[in-house]
Amino acid sequence: MGTKLGIAIMMVVLVLLSHPNFLGKGSADTVTWIPVSSCTLINQSGYYILTDDITESENMICILITASNVVFDGMGHRVGGLGNYHTIGVYAQGSGALVNVTVRNLVVFEWFHGIYYKNVRTGEIGNNTVTSTYGVGIFLWDSNEVVVRDNTVDSNYGQGIFLHNSSHSAVVNNSANSNYDGITLSDMSDFNLVSGNNAGSNANKGISIDGSSSNTLTSNYVSGNGYVGVSLQKATENRIYWNRIASNRDHGIRLISSRNNSIAGNDVVLNGRDGIALELSTQNTISGNIITENRFRGVSLWRHSGHNRVASNTIMSNGDVGISIDSSSGNTIVHNNVSSNEYGITIILSKDNLIYDNYFDNTKNAQADRQNRWNIEKTVGTNIIGGPCLGGNYWSDYSGRDTDGDGFGDTMLPYTSGGSILNGGDYLPLVPVSENASCAPATTVSTTSTVSPSPTASPITTSSPTPSTSTVSSPSTTSSTSIPSITTPTTTSEEGESTTSGTSKEKTAICGTALLLGLTPTPFILRRLNGRNRE
Repeated sequence: MGTKLGIAIMMVVLVLLSHPNFLGKGSADTVTWIPVSSCTLINQSGYYILTDDITESENMICILITASNVVFDGMGHRVGGLGNYHTIGVYAQGSGALVNVTVRNLVVFEWFHGIYYKNVRTGEIGNNTVTSTYGVGIFLWDSNEVVVRDNTVDSNYGQGIFLHNSSHSAVVNNSANSNYDGITLSDMSDFNLVSGNNAGSNANKGISIDGSSSNTLTSNYVSGNGYVGVSLQKATENRIYWNRIASNRDHGIRLISSRNNSIAGNDVVLNGRDGIALELSTQNTISGNIITENRFRGVSLWRHSGHNRVASNTIMSNGDVGISIDSSSGNTIVHNNVSSNEYGITIILSKDNLIYDNYFDNTKNAQADRQNRWNIEKTVGTNIIGGPCLGGNYWSDYSGRDTDGDGFGDTMLPYTSGGSILNGGDYLPLVPVSENASCAPATTVSTTSTVSPSPTASPITTSSPTPSTSTVSSPSTTSSTSIPSITTPTTTSEEGESTTSGTSKEKTAICGTALLLGLTPTPFILRRLNGRNRE
């Protein structure tokens, strides 16, 4: 699926880049322009320029565009209404689909909807300011291949930017602040790119994906929203990566009834409840994120959120629990640094979760009431503290001894976090070893407490008893042409192990964050858009 999604995104980018208006080509200096000084109907192709402000308009629709191949340039002028119900500042809709419609350089205010495209194929909404609308600031309905870029869409009473059943579009470098919701993709709005936006201080959600799939959210700054930073509901196969999601009132990222999404390389910090929360959500991957200083839990899997993979994250200094699993089974928790939380991991009313090769250093490291698996079989491979074998987890409060020098504790087994793991425990707890230590042949371990890893596993190498850290590196281009490609992300087996194809040299690290991302186009896209780098 990763290949299909990558191809689809690149097709969107290439189509959009081919449009003259996408890169700002074509101006009043090279074409004949038509002056507009009042509310009007545009029913012929052409380049139209607003020559004066329009304020307190009593029209239901001020600028109505019913023709294809239209540029409407506001030249910085204002189009103001009275805020009446169902009024629209600029409305593009024809008897059939319109093609290549651009609206730019306007200040639109006091309408029900600000700028509204319905059934438009290709075009741009750019460099506009839309404020004080009562419905939606910028609205795409059944419209595809539209670029919404460099707009300021602030202080609207409804959604700032809203896509309904609109696909293969790009929402880039916009400010969507102090609305009810910042940016929303809804009702089969698929294969869109949402990048470089600032979605903050909205009353409800910063960015929301509802009933939509295969979208990419990257490099956005989502902060200070009244409910959730990034929300996915009934959403599938979306990728949320390289965003900063901070100081939202409730959860940083929340998934409800969503599956097969990838959340990777994000900073999720200082949120009012949980950093990343999953509810009724399955087969998602949470990898390579920095999840710190959230009020309650770093990562929360609850209400039948099963078969998810939580890997290679830094989960530190959260107020209550680093990783919480509640009424959810079959998840894999691997290669995370879980430190400085009140509890490292809690597992309640949940079974058959696999927890191994994590670093736990918390006030209380673990609590579990049912049968889960805390180690795999002894296997050659560098573990999270630099030892030569994979097995269980590193526990800061484990006081047993390694009697044979293989990097596993051999006494006081199984590790039960002072009796707080009520069923089973870690039979292969990690302990620091010398540089010359080797992984001896596997010893017999209770089959009820272990599972075998995939033979392709090759975890990140470290050289000290402190946990290794994973960084999100800039992706490289794999195509032989000048067009960047999107590589296929790793897939996971039933046990949550990383699997790849190819020769043994091509088999990658179990927690290689860059491979889990499997992404290449972002720097290319942002350079072409001349977007700002938002911190």
